[in-house]
Amino acid sequence: MNRSSRLLVTALALAAAVFLWAPGAAQAQGWPDAASSTAVLMPIGTPGVSMFLVPNGSGTQLASCFAFGGATANVYIQVTLNDVTGMPVPNVPAANVRIEELQSPLFWCANSWYPPPLHAPNLADGPSNAAGQTQFSLSYHGGGWLHGPTLIWVLEASGAWMPIAAPVLVSYNSPDINGDLTVNLSDIGMFAMDFYGAAYMYRSDFNYDGAINLTDLSMLAPTLGASCP
Repeated sequence: MNRSSRLLVTALALAAAVFLWAPGAAQAQGWPDAASSTAVLMPIGTPGVSMFLVPNGSGTQLASCFAFGGATANVYIQVTLNDVTGMPVPNVPAANVRIEELQSPLFWCANSWYPPPLHAPNLADGPSNAAGQTQFSLSYHGGGWLHGPTLIWVLEASGAWMPIAAPVLVSYNSPDINGDLTVNLSDIGMFAMDFYGAAYMYRSDFNYDGAINLTDLSMLAPTLGASCP
């Protein structure tokens, strides 16, 4: 190999090294990548479900929420976290995987008061395992409402939150209808409008039976005054 060829090979090798070890490329491997990750409502084939969300966390767990018609549904969201190469990412903290973290009409309580082992308002049950998997099955702390579907968000290497592309069929409503993180007379007024109104409003159908009736009122009443701890 002549001197010119050796110089060309050396230059190409250096360029490849710079590309492979650029901060973005180096960090992305071993970090969850939303585009390569998945979120699935389990068991597979489960139709859409609804969660009753209360600011103090006393609402339904995802593992005992409502199917349409008012029956109890035992479901969970399974999340598989992969990096940009498609390899599973273990030991991702639960705080880095959240339901509806951004761009949502839901409002979550602040993270600061949640000591271990309690989960924060909208994060996964625990860190990802060796297969890169974690799940959502608990109750959550917030208000507002969202008539599905929902997105799972992950914290990527760049420091940005990004949504996993495929949504899951989970809806949320709350006695804190206006999302100010306290169940108060403003919410009672909004519920009354829906109760007596001609049109169906999902936001006040707390047990998801397709009607706004005394069952929903009985679910709202005990939560009056509930707020974030």
